[in-house]
Amino acid sequence: MNYMIFLFSIIIHELGHIFMSKILNVQFGKIKLGILGFSAKELDLTGIKKRSKILIFSSGAIFNLLGIFLILHTNLSSFLKEQIIYSNLLIAIFNLLPIVPLDGGNVLVCILEYKFNFRKSMRIALFISKIFLIFLSFLYCIMILIIKNIWLVVLFVYLWILYIREERRFELYIKIHKRYEELINLPKSLKL
Repeated sequence: MNYMIFLFSIIIHELGHIFMSKILNVQFGKIKLGILGFSAKELDLTGIKKRSKILIFSSGAIFNLLGIFLILHTNLSSFLKEQIIYSNLLIAIFNLLPIVPLDGGNVLVCILEYKFNFRKSMRIALFISKIFLIFLSFLYCIMILIIKNIWLVVLFVYLWILYIREERRFELYIKIHKRYEELINLPKSLKL
């Protein structure tokens, strides 16, 4: 039952992203089913204003919070209400953590882009993500000792994998763009 409530909360979260994407006419490639549930993937954010990106990234958590508000006004049993509220709140908070590539990390990059270019914004966001992950690692170690819940270890490892994958993706992006800039700046005699 708890897994079904958690899965339902993830669906609400992803529907928030899809709904906001549709309102802002942003196309996405597909909806993917993974270990933690559904996710809207391959958003085409080229040419989209930062404010719209922030709305898209934060809309999942907003839908989770709206779900909590709606559940409070139902006739469900208090136990079921409590489980649904806990699940939606957990997903909203988790996704708003300032860790790239979570929604909160993407919002952080968008906010930083008001002051810096994308490269610098991403570097700063990755640095903040790493500091936050180190802090969470310490906190998770303490929580694991107290709560003795293996799922905290899974969540902890999952966050680090997401971060490392995004860091490598950004390094590849930098290499490709440096190579592109080198090719553009070639003397005319060497260009194809």
